[in-house]
Amino acid sequence: MELLKLEGVSCVYGKGTPFEITALDHVSVSFEAGKVTGVIGHTGSGKSTLVQMLNGILKPTEGRVLLDGKDIHESKKELAHVRFRVGLVMQYPEYQLFDSTVENDIAYGPRNMGLSEEEIALRVREAASFVGLDEELLTKSPFELSGGQKRRAAIAGVFAMRPEVLVLDEPAAGLDPRGKNEIFEGLLAYRRAHGATLILVSHSMEDMAKYCDNIVLMKGARVIKTGTVSEIFAEPALLYEAGLTMPAAAKIAERLLEKGIPLSGELYTVEGLRDAILQALAQKN
Repeated sequence: MELLKLEGVSCVYGKGTPFEITALDHVSVSFEAGKVTGVIGHTGSGKSTLVQMLNGILKPTEGRVLLDGKDIHESKKELAHVRFRVGLVMQYPEYQLFDSTVENDIAYGPRNMGLSEEEIALRVREAASFVGLDEELLTKSPFELSGGQKRRAAIAGVFAMRPEVLVLDEPAAGLDPRGKNEIFEGLLAYRRAHGATLILVSHSMEDMAKYCDNIVLMKGARVIKTGTVSEIFAEPALLYEAGLTMPAAAKIAERLLEKGIPLSGELYTVEGLRDAILQALAQKN
């Protein structure tokens, strides 16, 4: 079921000036409720502009953004409500931390929702748990935390509002493999607990292959293909045309297939490739 949709959306920066740039060019795309959708594309393809449209931070130059079939820019009152339903985590969200304690920072959104202090306290601890922040850190200044802890605290601030849709622009950028895995596991835990819809922007094809159900592929301010992860990674030529690469597992699988090793299944993830290799070995023996 479609939950969030862009309908003929264009976004032009500096319209009518010598610096005019078209960031989105008549984009129509929908996001399925309860699914994890990845948005991929080369730098400058329009990914970040697209996700900022989804909760109304940017307004289309042309076209409509629909949530449950309703234009989010229909009224200021409607837009304010949308921003509680669609949570947006910008790239490097830790730079947006500002309060005296981690707890207060996470509580900022729920407090603006007019919730009781009891409910706010409950949500703060729940959100901290999802992102792997120890409770003892909640009383510290956010500026005392490590880089990875700051990232978790910033994401927890969006979790605490319990949005139906979570939109994240490079949520694991700059983190080590362990930190990256913890961030994504927290996102999936939130999705399971609240039935949320996730929309992820990432340059990592490995992350997209591992965590997403569907993919939106962008090039030159347009969406050039949408489909399941399997459908998108079944067309490497299209990815290369968009300036992207295949996941590392898919590249290894391609080499093994060239050598005559019979592999089948989801060969674009490490887990899928492992299973395919084990199956091929079992058949050989």
